[in-house]
Amino acid sequence: MEKLYTIIILMFLLVLIIFYTNFYFGKQFYSCSDCEKNEYFYIDVKLPSQNSINKIEKLLNKGTLINPKSNFNNAQGKKINSLILPQNIKEFYMTDKLRQEVSEIIGEEVYYAPESEKYRIFARIYDQPNDFLDWHYDNNFTKGNRYTLVIPISVSKGNTSEFMIKDRKTKEEIIVPIEIGKGVIYNGSEVYHKISKQTKNNKRIVIIIPFYTNYTKSLIGEIREVFRNFTYKHLELFTHFQ
Repeated sequence: MEKLYTIIILMFLLVLIIFYTNFYFGKQFYSCSDCEKNEYFYIDVKLPSQNSINKIEKLLNKGTLINPKSNFNNAQGKKINSLILPQNIKEFYMTDKLRQEVSEIIGEEVYYAPESEKYRIFARIYDQPNDFLDWHYDNNFTKGNRYTLVIPISVSKGNTSEFMIKDRKTKEEIIVPIEIGKGVIYNGSEVYHKISKQTKNNKRIVIIIPFYTNYTKSLIGEIREVFRNFTYKHLELFTHFQ
């Protein structure tokens, strides 16, 4: 019986270590003195109808609660994945025309994630005091680069929830303003970024679409993805008990 308890405790500790590591994988800022590529690019994007935006907002308010108490104070807010997003929104944005435009802007051929990826397109809302996303690199489980397109679809006048990057040359923290009707594309594998804290009675809703140069996954990527999914499942369960 003691051996069984020991095994259970060791397994529990192992899960905790991997769980913690997965949150902080890629959290270390990597600077460079000879960076030549642009850190981010702007692109013109269409906006969905106001009815569609309202529907997304309603879904987000019932979406996965991202509670800082359960993620090492890494993020706060709400999100919904591609399984929950309305089909018309996915069809509106995930076009070959957009994919080609993104490829031309960044100078690399990129592709959408397959439909089996729950986060091939997703939405976030920052509408509560102190909603935020801490400094990080985007999850990339593939052998290629991951580029991320951020599209604001609803932003209040007093919004303080801003996309920010840490310049790899100067280490300066820079606010990257994104006007409605524009999107920002950045290499999530290399650009260290965050979302600053929201203030009371303000709102920011964004659509996020990852693009990949090569979606083939490495072994380490497969393992990290398993624990990413476990982490998100944990957050969903945590939400139900609030």
